Amino acid sequence: MAAGSSAPDEGPRQTPSLFKAQRAVWSFLVPRHRRWLLALGTAMPLLAAFETAVLGFLALYVSAVANPDAFAVSRIAAHIRGAGIPLPEDQRTLILFLSGLVVACVLIKNACVSLFSYGITKIAESISAYFGARFLQGAIAMPYEWHLTRNSADLATSLAWRDLIGAGLVRNSLQILSDLVLIAFLSVTLIAVRPVVSLAVLAAAGGGGLLIFRWIGPQLDRKASIYRSQATSINREALQILAGIKEIKLFGAGARLKSAVARMRDLSTIQAARSLLVRMPRDLLEFLGIAVLAGAVAGMTMRGDASPASIAGTVTLLAVTAWRVLPAVTRVAHTLSEARVTLPMTSQILGLLERFREEERRAAAGAEPALPVRFTRSLRAEGLGFTYAGRAAAALAGIDFDLAKGESLGLVGPSGAGKSTLADLLSGLLAPTEGRLLIDGIPLTAAGRSEWMRMIGYVSQAPFLADDTLAANIAFGEPEDKIDRELVAACCAQAQLAEVVAALPRGFDSTIGERGIGLSGGQRQRVAIARALYRRPLVIILDEATSALDAASEALIRDTIAGLRGAVTMIIISHRLGMVRACDKLLWLEHGRIAMFGEAALVMSRYTGPE
Repeated sequence: MAAGSSAPDEGPRQTPSLFKAQRAVWSFLVPRHRRWLLALGTAMPLLAAFETAVLGFLALYVSAVANPDAFAVSRIAAHIRGAGIPLPEDQRTLILFLSGLVVACVLIKNACVSLFSYGITKIAESISAYFGARFLQGAIAMPYEWHLTRNSADLATSLAWRDLIGAGLVRNSLQILSDLVLIAFLSVTLIAVRPVVSLAVLAAAGGGGLLIFRWIGPQLDRKASIYRSQATSINREALQILAGIKEIKLFGAGARLKSAVARMRDLSTIQAARSLLVRMPRDLLEFLGIAVLAGAVAGMTMRGDASPASIAGTVTLLAVTAWRVLPAVTRVAHTLSEARVTLPMTSQILGLLERFREEERRAAAGAEPALPVRFTRSLRAEGLGFTYAGRAAAALAGIDFDLAKGESLGLVGPSGAGKSTLADLLSGLLAPTEGRLLIDGIPLTAAGRSEWMRMIGYVSQAPFLADDTLAANIAFGEPEDKIDRELVAACCAQAQLAEVVAALPRGFDSTIGERGIGLSGGQRQRVAIARALYRRPLVIILDEATSALDAASEALIRDTIAGLRGAVTMIIISHRLGMVRACDKLLWLEHGRIAMFGEAALVMSRYTGPE
């Protein structure tokens, strides 16, 4: 599989159900998040019972205001007095008393609802942050070879969708459950008070809502799957266009840009259709609810056996309940629609997280106690070979050589000969599929690979430079307050960056721009060398570090390397023989095998590769 392509065997092959996605999320959560969710789940029925009581009291309040005399002699008033709550005898005082009580109840209820909503948002955002951190940690922990088969734009898109787990799936699920509990409490109350009318209303509203959602749901699933595919593809192409801005401006975007623009337009149409489908259940249910309520009133009126007061009381109860039930039902439909829309994206990031977890388990099962690595004498390869996953042909085979500490080794050969793969094996980024690498005569195993990698300084052809200060780029990965500025200055001096630092407006604290745009190509390479030196490495690997530089810049890099010779062991990959002429030894590769290895002068005399 080509580097940068997407691995086809990862992530779920089809969008899971909402319940399966919820179970998957639950399996990743830490105990703290689970306790929060259980606490919110416990609070739901208590809050629903309180809301139901407040709504019942609102209906009672309306009835009392409409007919104070009837309320004063009603069974409800008798029960209230029986509970030890005195009711004023004067009608005006009674209404004022009930008005103050209803305001207090609604105020307390709204405060509880607000606090509950805050809890949902808090836990949802916390889970989003947790999944984002877990995604980054999992991706970094994956073997280097896995990254060679992934497209970085796809990973960035999946990371951006982390909010769909916490702020989307978790919050939506909690909101749905909360609304369903409230609907259940209100429905039971309605049925207890007016069983026939309530059952008819609930059956009509519930059945209608189910039919609406079953009709719209599959269309939402289809649009969501198309959206995920299109969004991933567009983000990938957009990042590639932005990464190649120089070539785009020089040669023109052409068909590539037109294709991206056309697909963005298609995506806008899909998004508009999604928004319409998400909103449609809410609008239809609102209409259905009003129609059912009006139908209930008409039915009671047509029967003729209900008094106006009875009809008014029932309508009041239905209206007050509908005031909460209809928004809750429409929220459930709307939230379910939103959840179905986000499921394809959620399933993609959950699939990757599951893959990361599998790798963590595999690594933990095969983990050996960390072993110290000592490099005091020699580095040796015995029968070293490597075959990339999914490829039949070996990238390297039968590599044998030895290198004393402090010596320099040049790797030469045509493109595709396996030089960079060998460098990745020597650095510990890749584990050999054949043979072994020995450090001071001891085979390098997985238990010692992390320790060995800390001894390596690496300089690539196009080093990654962050949009940060020069000091932060040299002390890459160190917190700002932990940077050893004296060591930074010493590394800059070794890398012949002193004049560059002096010319910058704020010295080490100057921002060098994304990808080091504020520096020349040679200066960027010397920053990368300074970064490698900051680690105090025992081995420095330079992988085509001067291939994109002019002669003058290359000469400066050669001088820098010459100053390091003997102080550290160096492995230099280069198409240009001028970079490796002064090496102690040369390894000439052809088609993944050694064509010749030995003293630099001897290999140079017979070398027939590119110069």
